[in-house]
Amino acid sequence: GVTFDRRLTWNEHTDKIAPKANASFSRCRRLCGRNWGLRPCLTLWIYTRIIRPT
Repeated sequence: GVTFDRRLTWNEHTDKIAPKANASFSRCRRLCGRNWGLRPCLTLWIYTRIIRPT
């Protein structure tokens, strides 16, 4: 859901969501390397299906 504060800004919502998204992005980055790891198309799929919706 979306969280609003008294001034109807997104600050409270982004403060709540940003750490979760950063943690998911960090986990995804650990799965990828230049010469090893997941293929770029699979990494993009994980990002668009899992990380971006959070």
